[in-house]
Parts: sequence; structure tokens; C-alpha cells
Amino acid sequence: MDMRKLFGRKLRRFRLAANLSQEAVGAKMGVDRAYVGLMERGEQNVTLLTIWEFAKRSTCGQQSCFPRMDFPNSTRSES
Repeated sequence: MDMRKLFGRKLRRFRLAANLSQEAVGAKMGVDRAYVGLMERGEQNVTLLTIWEFAKRSTCGQQSCFPRMDFPNSTRSES
């Protein structure tokens, strides 16, 4: 499956679980509501920085969305 569609499905799942509108997610991420819709449908080639902003501001969290990365000020230890 296309990575854009996989990310879009995850974005939509987290948005709905948080009971947020596309407009609210767009405001948190600093993008337009229409852009959120394009991402959710897998029609937009999302940048790594946009994904990072999503992870930072969502219930997903950076460590959940990027589980194998080291983060500044992280108390999590890698095995």
C-alpha cells in the first residue's frame, strides 16, 4: 500500500480518537484544513517536518509515531 495512504489513515484515526475536526488539527499543525483532508486521503506527499509536527501535537506523540528514534530529553531507553 502507498505510504501516503497509510499515514493518512493513521492521521485520521488519531484525529477521530481525539474528537478533533480537520480544521482543529490543521490549526495545531500550522496547515490549512484542506491540507489535512489531502493528507488523510493520501493525496498529498507529506514532508517529514509535517509528520513531526503531527506527532508532536497529537495524542500519538513522537515516541509512538517514531518508536526507534532517540529524542532530546527522552527518558526512554532503547533495547
